[in-house]
Amino acid sequence: MRTFSPQLLRQARRDARMSQEMLARKTGLSRAAIAAIEGGVNVPLCNTLALLAWALCKTEAYFFADPVQTTEHLMPIARNG
Repeated sequence: MRTFSPQLLRQARRDARMSQEMLARKTGLSRAAIAAIEGGVNVPLCNTLALLAWALCKTEAYFFADPVQTTEHLMPIARNG
């Protein structure tokens, strides 16, 4: 399952050369709300995510990361010989 990535939001904002305040003004959100989302304190609702995507010229899907794949559950294979 893909999850929202605050880091991708922060990176997209920085790539757009926008401050949190500039993004807040463009979306109508507060700077505190932007900071809380980027800090991972809050996860944006669908309509908020759509606003952020529009303001940063991204798709909503851009802000979702694939889960980290681990190999901890794998058992080593015994080799004959």
